[in-house]
Amino acid sequence: MANSSTTGAASLSTPKDSTDAIELSIIIVSWNVWPLLRDCLTSIEVLTDQCEPTGDDPALVRRWGAEGQWLMEVIVVDNASSDETMTALPLSFPWVRLIQSGENAGFTRGNNIGYRAGRGNYIFFLNPDTSLTAAARLARQAADTMDRASVDPLLFLHAVMAHDATLGMVGPQLRYGDGSWQNSRRRFPTRLTGFFESTWLSRLWPTNRWAEQMHMVDQPAKVQHAVDWLNGSAMFCRRAALAAICAEGDPGPFDEQF
Repeated sequence: MANSSTTGAASLSTPKDSTDAIELSIIIVSWNVWPLLRDCLTSIEVLTDQCEPTGDDPALVRRWGAEGQWLMEVIVVDNASSDETMTALPLSFPWVRLIQSGENAGFTRGNNIGYRAGRGNYIFFLNPDTSLTAAARLARQAADTMDRASVDPLLFLHAVMAHDATLGMVGPQLRYGDGSWQNSRRRFPTRLTGFFESTWLSRLWPTNRWAEQMHMVDQPAKVQHAVDWLNGSAMFCRRAALAAICAEGDPGPFDEQF
C-alpha cells in the first residue's frame, strides 16, 4: 500500500435491492490522526461508488466491485481524539459510520468494537496510516475487469478469499511512502528469536539467522504463501472464521489485554 494523494470522482448508484447484504466491512481505529485518516478514507472513496441516500439521511454504505455488485461499509472507531476528527469526519465523509469509544480504548478493544458493529461477510481491519490510492489509481486506469481486479487491493483480497474457503485471513503486500517494500509476514518466534530481537544483540547482529527466519526473508516478496501471523495494519478476514475463534462472552477476536 503506497501512500499517494490520488483522488477520483465516484459515480452515483442505487443498491440493487434494499435487502442487499453487506459484503465487506472496513474497520479503522483512530486516535488523533485526522490528516492520515482523511487520506486513508479518500483512498477508499476512490475505489468505491456512492449510493443514493434514504430520505434526509446519507447512505452509510457504498457500492464496490468491478461492476458495483457488492455493498460495503466503513466504520471508524474513534478513541476520544482531541484533534478535529470528530467534526471534520462527518462533514468530509458522510458515508462513514463513526463510533465514539469515549476513551482511548486502544487498538485491540477498538477493533473489537468495530467488529461487533460490522455487518460484512468479510472484515478488513485497516490502520488509519495506510492508503490504497496507489493501487486505486491503477485500478481506475485499467480498461477491463481482469486488469482492474489485479491491481485493486479490495477486489484482489476479496477474490483470494472467495476462491479458497480454507482461508480465514489474508494480508496484502505493504509499501512504505517512498514505494519500498515493507515486510508484513512472520513465522512464530523461537526462544532465540526473542533473545536476539529484544536485546542489544539485535543491533550488533541485525541479520542473525533467527531474526531472519521469523521475518521470512528466505521467501520472495511477490509470492503468495502461508504465514504464521501478519502485520496488524491490514488484515482481510472472513467473518465466519473470526466468529469461530470467539468463545461465548468474548468481546471479539482480539485479546484486549494487549
